Amino acid sequence: KMDAVGKLTGGIAHDFNNLLAAVLGGLSLLDRRVSLSDEQRRVLTMTRHAAEQGTELVGRLLACARRQQLNAGRVETTRLCATVKNLLAHTLGGLVELNVQAPHDAWCAFADEAQLELALMNLVINARDAMPEGGRVSISARNEEIGKARTHGLPPGPYVVFSVEDTG
Repeated sequence: KMDAVGKLTGGIAHDFNNLLAAVLGGLSLLDRRVSLSDEQRRVLTMTRHAAEQGTELVGRLLACARRQQLNAGRVETTRLCATVKNLLAHTLGGLVELNVQAPHDAWCAFADEAQLELALMNLVINARDAMPEGGRVSISARNEEIGKARTHGLPPGPYVVFSVEDTG
């Protein structure tokens, strides 16, 4: 059964990747051939970034289908929070306010950056969907040192803790 699921996932991911390639190609054509205002260029850039994230998601689906590992590395927390805020600013519409707070001295996380970014975005979008009348979503990051007493089963050491809260 797992082999069948892997083959199905791989086939869907491959087809979806082809669609994303067409989207990215169209965005590149627009970028080269159309004169855009600063606001329009910002929207184009965010759309391109979202399509590139889709490509990374497809890569993870294919990795899962092939049982490969993801790419964990150093993730700058403040940059990640700013990117998520910029990507979601237009997605939330006018009814949901997004607050993002990360301390200027936030540590770097060790994670697959694309996966962490998508996880935060999915949590915010789920919160938005749970608040049809509007509300507020807050993303925060903080540094936390875990000592000898294990917290959540984690070994001692420095961690970055992300929180997503909403008023819904």
